[in-house]
Amino acid sequence: MKPYVAENLELALPQTGYLQNASYLRLKNLTVGYTLPSAWTNPWHIAQLRVYFSGENIFTINHIEVKGIDPEALTNNYDLSRGGTVYPSQKAVSFGINLSF
Repeated sequence: MKPYVAENLELALPQTGYLQNASYLRLKNLTVGYTLPSAWTNPWHIAQLRVYFSGENIFTINHIEVKGIDPEALTNNYDLSRGGTVYPSQKAVSFGINLSF
């Protein structure tokens, strides 16, 4: 039996079988606050009362098939037991109140 040899630039055809859509949408930072009207706070001798919410890395939408990969990372080496060096982005949320008397 004769081995097969590719001819006529058969191997030069574009190959997209392993390509992935790496587009993504990320909400990196969001701060929302509200200052209560002074008519509500004056009876308690409060000059200003503000409540707020702040968050970082709230969500990421992507089409990458392997879960847990950060689309902004330069490498996908997340296996830290094998010497990986990239940590995924951490989410952080905070709530607060600002009071002025």
